[in-house]
Amino acid sequence: MDLEDVKLGDRFVDIKGFYGTVLFKGIVGNTKGSWLGVEWDDMTRGSHNGTKDGISYFKTKCPTSGSFIRTKIANFGVTCFSAICDRYGKLEDENAGIDVSEMYVYGQGMQQTTVEMVGARKVNQQQSQLDQLEVAVLREMYIYGNGPGQEIHQCTSNIRELNLSKNLLPSMEEVAKITQQLPQLEILNLSENQLQMPQNLTHKVISSFSNLKMLLINKMDLTWSQVLLFCKTCPNLEQLIACYNHIDNLNNVDKVSLTNLQLLNLEGNKLGGWNQVLNLGKLPKLSTLILNKTTIDTIELPSESATDKTNLFKSLKSLSISDNKLDKWTHINELNNLHQLEELKMKRNPMMDDMTTETARQHIIARIGGLLTVNNTQLSVSERRGAEIDYLKTFGMVWKENGGSEDPEKCQVSQEFIIMHPRYQELVKRHGAAESSEMKIQSSALKYSLISVIIENVSSNDPGIKKKIPVTMTVQKLKSLAQRLYKIRSTSLKLAYKSQKMAGPKIELDNELRTVSYYSIEEGDTICVSS
Repeated sequence: MDLEDVKLGDRFVDIKGFYGTVLFKGIVGNTKGSWLGVEWDDMTRGSHNGTKDGISYFKTKCPTSGSFIRTKIANFGVTCFSAICDRYGKLEDENAGIDVSEMYVYGQGMQQTTVEMVGARKVNQQQSQLDQLEVAVLREMYIYGNGPGQEIHQCTSNIRELNLSKNLLPSMEEVAKITQQLPQLEILNLSENQLQMPQNLTHKVISSFSNLKMLLINKMDLTWSQVLLFCKTCPNLEQLIACYNHIDNLNNVDKVSLTNLQLLNLEGNKLGGWNQVLNLGKLPKLSTLILNKTTIDTIELPSESATDKTNLFKSLKSLSISDNKLDKWTHINELNNLHQLEELKMKRNPMMDDMTTETARQHIIARIGGLLTVNNTQLSVSERRGAEIDYLKTFGMVWKENGGSEDPEKCQVSQEFIIMHPRYQELVKRHGAAESSEMKIQSSALKYSLISVIIENVSSNDPGIKKKIPVTMTVQKLKSLAQRLYKIRSTSLKLAYKSQKMAGPKIELDNELRTVSYYSIEEGDTICVSS
């Protein structure tokens, strides 16, 4: 591209693959010829802030992201339609663009055997029917914009999903020139483009995104106000993914129509606290909220009491809060106040540091009553029952010390305990209070880590075999023990257990990787073996 064709704000990529933006063009000092003053996306690529020998030619965001370069080392890219043709267009060559000189394998004695390409041209002909193209992946194709003409509309108007990530698009207006030609477009990925955002939206820009249902704008250095500017153009938006931007607040949500938004992913943004998240609470259809790595350190949902449901997030079913700064389990208690929460993804928060992954999972299950899935693993009925019973035992002594009693007439639990364990009384009603002996803190010595159980083969009339087993034994190893004791060779062996203290159905030991302690198996319980 000639210098006179370069405009300030144009994006480019250099011969080494580094991206930048033109902020100046012209003469620099006493040097010969014209220069481009550029700001690199990689701030370590440059050497100054746009000032040379005391003269300011342009200003960069970072003190070391500026450079002067010659036009010849900058590639200003291609039109969107040119990129579509390059990737999906018909190739006349017999081998559909495949370099057959590289198509070989080594045989015995390192002898090369040429591999014959069959059907490559036919596949290319099918893919090159641009009028039927519905999904166009044009990532990193160095697209600068639409260019002159309406070729996209004339040849590829059926595109439903368009990936324009990591290209050379300079502005939202230039993106609009492309999308306004695609009446079927529902999914648009603009991630890793550095777009100049307009101060005011024109009617043409607003109408260019009206059919979008899913928008991906990751790693674009956007603020929340700029994200909302995008949203103003997308009245039918259902999914918004805006990860790793510069979003530090979630204000003015009520000033933009997000009534159809069902999924919002804000991972990697340093939000200004949970109070900002509450601004999303009135979105009527929001069912999935992803807040991983957002530095939140508390969760509080306004409600009448610790056991009442909140009036916010009434449609929320799935929440992700991994890699944050949550350090108290009372934050997780709050999530039980959500109306429809079914799925929680939560790992690597400070309150989980001093416990095993298994124990943390039990706490989550016991504290949030409506969960069906935790960290991508579905809950079984027996797992929930085991987690809740174990929770009753773990905090049973504290419950008694704070006025808890098996006798409803004597039970006067303190408000402080209810705040710390709002579901505890509900679980007592469901499962009964734990026995006093179960509430004692057990020693970690070996003699206390072994329990005596009866292993019983349900298909025989034998009274069972009494064995001491460690509470850390996995179900898998327990199955191996049962197979040895009863000489069972079946690979479909099943285990369940009966509690000697609590009446009720057998609890199936359905996860071979879980330990005996996970299922709350205790001294004197019976392991039932069937095949």
